[in-house]
Formats: sequence, structure tokens, C-alpha cells
Amino acid sequence: MPLRCDTFTPQRPKGNPIMIRTQQAGTILVLTALIGAGTMRPAAANLNLVTTYDSSVTGSSQAATIEAAFDAVAAQFNAAIANNITVNVYVSLGSVNGQSLGTNVSGSFDNVVTMGSGAAASFANTKAALQAVGTVVGATDPAGPYATFVMPQAEVKALALSQALYPTTQPYDGYIGFTSSLSLLSFSGTPGGSQYSFKSAAMHEIQEVLGRTSYMNSGGIVYEYEATPMDLLRYTAPGTQTNNPATTAYASTDGGVTSLGTFATASTGAGDVTDWSTPVNTTSTDAQNALLTPGKVLGLSISDQKVLQGLGYSIVPGNTLFNGANAPVGATASVNAASQAAPEPATLSLLAAGAGLTCLLRSGVMRRRARRPNVA
Repeated sequence: MPLRCDTFTPQRPKGNPIMIRTQQAGTILVLTALIGAGTMRPAAANLNLVTTYDSSVTGSSQAATIEAAFDAVAAQFNAAIANNITVNVYVSLGSVNGQSLGTNVSGSFDNVVTMGSGAAASFANTKAALQAVGTVVGATDPAGPYATFVMPQAEVKALALSQALYPTTQPYDGYIGFTSSLSLLSFSGTPGGSQYSFKSAAMHEIQEVLGRTSYMNSGGIVYEYEATPMDLLRYTAPGTQTNNPATTAYASTDGGVTSLGTFATASTGAGDVTDWSTPVNTTSTDAQNALLTPGKVLGLSISDQKVLQGLGYSIVPGNTLFNGANAPVGATASVNAASQAAPEPATLSLLAAGAGLTCLLRSGVMRRRARRPNVA
């Protein structure tokens, strides 16, 4: 049967961090406060995912297998993403950030930074940050006059926002948990008929730690009082955005002209409305689908690549992580039609101190992240 995941209420991290493993590609530099406009990254630098494994992982009889599989996926992200940043993730079994996964196969949480003191300022600051990398954002806040925008720490780093205004002070950018029922997971090759690909789940969760997250849905059809940059990529038609998690919508980084894929909705029970819609008998093999498919290795698509680019990530041309063959439901055919080069986004116009941005209400706030519960 397909597997889904749900949303969790955040708690303080638990468990003992036993092992830290660093995956890196290219020259890794220490992240510093990026303040002045026009700051440039060294061309050879790439993403550096640093993984801390909880004792539930290191004490497992399959610890070496689990770590090797996760490290392999992390290495793919490092090779595919050119941003010179370090992203710290905490990985555990049976729980995520101290909360039980229950029947979920995996789950995640992000630490976030508030983007301004009030809804209007936080929207303006978030909009400016996305526009600096070429993402089209509508003039009107689809979240309305009440929602304050927050941004995952990893995305703040990717956009090289001012650390004076947007400090990424929490030690972990995100938490990822996998089921402790390891017989449900396959760590290499094609999964058995009743198993799910661990690497596919890892791809899904890592991309969400990088910023693919929404607060529009909290396990039901509700509106939240906080929003994320991803919520600005949700369209029902060119130029028409929506903040209703029950409304069918698609992802777009060019103002709704091009559909990158159809989102899952709260009305269909999706724990996360930034997942791709997964109709019954879908032929899509996108790891970002709301449903994992047993017996299949799922991967990421060019649509997923373009979502990350819209959130501020630079993609290395010719990488092996994103493949158009994994196209999600509802994507404009040309997006995934062929292997596409990933040009460097326009030079980042960094949001700097003194640039008219409003100071923070708070920073490093833990917010909920989630994945798929079992369904019949």
C-alpha cells in the first residue's frame, strides 16, 4: 500500500548525537555573515550537508547500512547544489525531533527565522529575497494581512541574507526521522513489493529541510498565522495565487505561467501541501509525491530542481540528482521534456543592514514539518 506522512508539533530535540558525518563536494568554506550587496561565492564551492546521527541510528544493528544510504543521498545533494553553505541535519529512527513517527515512514522539522515585525514587512522582505534570484512574486500577499512570513534557516543561508537581520543561530537547520520498522525499508536496489525506498524518503526530507515547506495546513483544512516562501509559489492560474490549502493549485516560479506540478491538497488528507499530488495509479516516480510507492525507487525531477532554484538555490549543470523522467503530475510538458542545463541565477542582491528592512520579532523558531502516514 502507499505510504504517507503527517504533521508534528515541535518539541526540543532529544536523543544523544553520537556521530557527525560530513559530506562535501568541491571547496568548503566556513559560512560567515553575508551583509554587503554583491558578495560573491567562490565558483568551486558547493552545499555541505553535515549529518548528526542520533543514538537510535548509531545503536541500531543496521547502523552502517542506514548511515551509508543517507550519506549517499546527501552526497548527491552536495554535488548538485552550488551554494557555498553548510546545512546541519539531525537524523533519528522512530521519532523526529523527539516526537514519535507513529506509522509514518519519515518526517522532518525546520528551524526558521522570522522575516519581519509584522505581516506586511515580513511579506515585503520575503518577496525581495525571492525576486533577487529571479523568482516572480505577486504584488499582493496571498496569505492576507495577518500571516507573518518565516524562512527555514537553510534557505536563509542559501539566499545569503544578512546575518545581522536574519541570524541562523539554531545548531540544526532541520531534523529528519525515519521509521524504526526497518523491514519496511530498502536501502539499495529496487525495493521488494511491500518495501519503500529509504533513499527516496531521504531525498524527500532533505529537500524539505532546504525550504520546501508550508504552514498553510496543520493536519486539516485550516489557515495558519505564519507563511513561508514556498507559499508564494502556489497558483490557480497565471497571476492568481491562493492561500487555501483545500484548493487545487500548482507550483510556479514565473508568476503562474508555467506549472511545475500540481500540489497535494488538505482536502485529500495531505499532511504537507507542498508535496505533489499523487492520484491513484499515477505513473509519476517523483520522490516529492505525497505518496511513496512500494516496490519502486523514486527520484527527483527537473520540476523539483526549479522549485529549489525559485527558493534561492543554484544548481550544478549535468548533476545526477534531478531527472525529467520523474516528472510530477500536472507539470508543463516542456519542463521535464529533456535534460536541461541549470544556469546560475542572477547575481544575488543580498538583503543588507540599512536597506530599509524591518528588524526581527524573533529568530530560530522551531516549526513543524512532516511526511506521510499509512493509508489503505
